[in-house]
Amino acid sequence: MCRPDELACLGGHLRHLSLNDNRLPELPLVLAQLACLETLDLCGNRLTSVTAFPFDDLAQLRVLKLQRNKLRMLPA
Repeated sequence: MCRPDELACLGGHLRHLSLNDNRLPELPLVLAQLACLETLDLCGNRLTSVTAFPFDDLAQLRVLKLQRNKLRMLPA
C-alpha cells in the first residue's frame, strides 16, 4: 500500500487511480503531481468541495468520478 506522500513518486507512471470509499474529506494536493493520470475515481468519499484543487495540473485527466460525495457545486 502506498502512503499519500509516496504517490508523487508514481507521477510519471500512474494512469488510473481509484480512491473510492475512503472517507476523504478533501483532495490531497499530492494528487496534482500525478501528471500522467487519466482516470481518477473519488466516488463515495466525504468531499464537500473541489474548487481549491489545481485540476489544471492534471493535463491528461479524462475521467473524473465524484459520485456519492457531499458536493453542492463543481468548478467550471
